[in-house]
Amino acid sequence: MSNTRESPRLYASSITTKPKVAPAPWDISAKADAILRTRDHVDFYVRKAVLSVASDVFEGMFSLPELPDNRKRKQPDNEEYLDGIPIVELQEDSSTITTLLQYCYPMPKPKHFDPRKLCNSLYAARKYMMEYAESELITRFESQVGATPYQFYLLASKFGWQREAKIAAEVSLLHEFKPEFMPPLLEEVSALVLSRLLKYRESCIDAALNEVGHERKTIWFPPDLLSVEYKFPWLKYASLRDWVFFKCQNMRTPIAIVVAQMPSRSDSTTVLVPYWWVLYMEEVKKDVQAYPRKFTKVYKPEYLEKYTAAGASNCAGTCCADRLPNDLLLFHESLISRVDQALKKVPFMSSETSTGKA
Repeated sequence: MSNTRESPRLYASSITTKPKVAPAPWDISAKADAILRTRDHVDFYVRKAVLSVASDVFEGMFSLPELPDNRKRKQPDNEEYLDGIPIVELQEDSSTITTLLQYCYPMPKPKHFDPRKLCNSLYAARKYMMEYAESELITRFESQVGATPYQFYLLASKFGWQREAKIAAEVSLLHEFKPEFMPPLLEEVSALVLSRLLKYRESCIDAALNEVGHERKTIWFPPDLLSVEYKFPWLKYASLRDWVFFKCQNMRTPIAIVVAQMPSRSDSTTVLVPYWWVLYMEEVKKDVQAYPRKFTKVYKPEYLEKYTAAGASNCAGTCCADRLPNDLLLFHESLISRVDQALKKVPFMSSETSTGKA
């Protein structure tokens, strides 16, 4: 984010429009000793002491010596004093200043924000060094980003916020990406911002697929035995017998599959697994490709029960019926863990020149 700060102004304004007065508790009835005048010509009557506690910027500004009484202008115009009260001109609009003041005064806080309003308020909180407001707004950002991650990503990128852009990009992995999902904000940022998001998403999908047997090829062996080769980098030879579907001897529809690396050797070992397991893995890969992060958040997807039943019916004995529900769930949890770890290792870089206005 840009280090340039636009400081509040205490000098005369060029605005000719008569300002409106903010609603209570910042109206003319307030026991105010300062007036905040916003970009859209709204006057907020505030207490310097309250703002000084909440903001290091205002504390420094209000600590400056005041003008003598004979230099204060008392006529109700747009100059630096109004009825003897100093006017502080701000670059923000009244909506943003209302939000900031709600975090300065002991009053109810907003429960939900429009993404643009939230980010405008967070930018202003950082600009005026309001630590409490910034902390609360960051919490709001993190709690709301899941609803519209692409909009939050574009806004965070526009302001040059690396951390928040990364959070939004990660959360976007819970959603399928479609060009029509991108909000009109796309016109307000450079093409590089979208390019970074797409590259990050592609890298995440590749990393996740690598953990769920992405390397695959199909070969036919006589007499009509299909061999589907999957390569799992994390699955060790010694662990093959941990799951019943890798060791069942009573399969009605076996299919050859390469699943693990031999210990201390470069080649792999082959075991027979049923066709339903191949269908299960294809569904897993489809999930990972469309919703990489969502895959790690859904503990027990609906299709798990379907393939548990398919596995039990495919076994001529009782071993799968007894062990399959637990074994398939444990295997699925292993996939979730591996995908989660892989996604966390994917780097994300975002940088955009901050404009200070959204």
